[in-house]
Amino acid sequence: MVLRCRIVYGAFVVFLCLPLFFLLSCSQDPVRIGYIGSFSGKFSALGSSCRDGALLAVEERNAAGGLKGRPVQLMLRDDEGSPPRALSHAQEFAGLGLQVIIGPFITASAMSVVPYANDVPMLTLGPVIAGAGLAGIDDYFIKLYPSTRDMGAAVGKLAAARGWRSVAVLYDDNNREYSLSIIKGIRTTLSASVHSVAFKSTGIVPYADLVRKSLSVRPDAVIFIASALDTAILAQKVRQADGALPLVSSSWAVSRELIDNGGAAVEGMLFHVPYEVSHPSREYQRFLAAYRNRFSADATYCSLFNYEAVQIVLSAMEAEARTADDLKKQIVGREFSGLQGMIAIDRNGDASRPLVLHTIKNRQIVKAD
Repeated sequence: MVLRCRIVYGAFVVFLCLPLFFLLSCSQDPVRIGYIGSFSGKFSALGSSCRDGALLAVEERNAAGGLKGRPVQLMLRDDEGSPPRALSHAQEFAGLGLQVIIGPFITASAMSVVPYANDVPMLTLGPVIAGAGLAGIDDYFIKLYPSTRDMGAAVGKLAAARGWRSVAVLYDDNNREYSLSIIKGIRTTLSASVHSVAFKSTGIVPYADLVRKSLSVRPDAVIFIASALDTAILAQKVRQADGALPLVSSSWAVSRELIDNGGAAVEGMLFHVPYEVSHPSREYQRFLAAYRNRFSADATYCSLFNYEAVQIVLSAMEAEARTADDLKKQIVGREFSGLQGMIAIDRNGDASRPLVLHTIKNRQIVKAD
């Protein structure tokens, strides 16, 4: 009888304490991470997939108990592809006392945010920022994507290997740092003629005139450095004029949006990306399935890199890093487990990743032969 009473009493105490336990757990301040992306405007399709990759990482972490029992909060801000708006969001985050930001999405916005974040200081991780002007600098910017100059050099080597004696490059001048750095990289490895044609993606884009101008030099191939939608439309215009001309794109356009809008015109298009779309690793395949289940869409390279960025930040925070300086020390000069292998980040905060040639075949992105 005494034993039974003790059991009942113990159960009663546990019952009374459970609400208090959950109340204390829920009342803990969240671990806040700032996030600046492009969820609306011309870059919204790929920009949204970036955000969703980061969200999936946060949701999985919170489902597993958060960061040492504290929930992780991703504070989302949309810059609509505007550098001034991106800077405004960074200033807001600094005012809130945040120590780390993931984003922004395009290099032009990063060129606006990074100098400010360096002055605060506030650590900034660029999952898909490729601008060479932000590489090789010991500052508070962690660059997780290969340099545009390296990407351009890879395109130049591809052109040289295929015997292209002249190439035309159509590029978006609104993302000038990104575009010009790729063109400069192409010229470092290709002795053939490189004819560049610039356009502004804001307002009405004269697609037909741009293509007419680029084809006037009779190139052996056309290279696009633009968003998915612009690349798709330009590719269609090129195909109308020449159905056999080889087409190459920067990784900026690589997404389902490019395939859906480009249709047959983008079949066979070539591009380098710093990952392998069909990589067999178990963790990568699990991520693809989880992303598809959560968002009813296929993950993009942008989803993958943003997912990994959140994991890197949380790994640094687990080591009790709280300030921008502490977080930086936990990231630079180290290696982290990525979805397709180890990610090595050098002393300047730049990650090293191999570039893999891919193409579009039967409306799917596949590794090129």
